[in-house]
Amino acid sequence: MYNILMCDDEEGIRNLVYKYAKYEGHNVTLVDNGVAAVEECRNSRFDIVILDIMMPKMNGFEVAREIR
Repeated sequence: MYNILMCDDEEGIRNLVYKYAKYEGHNVTLVDNGVAAVEECRNSRFDIVILDIMMPKMNGFEVAREIR
């Protein structure tokens, strides 16, 4: 079982990933912008981070640099 952070500004995509990951038994945290993703990574440990590139506030590349 993995802890997954899913960050996408489109609710439908977030929910789809959530549905399939939960079905497979994984824990999933959903956020809708890059700033929230960075904050979640500061507060929790994730095995997998799925980032959309084009998001409000911080894009996926900026988030990846920040959480590394």
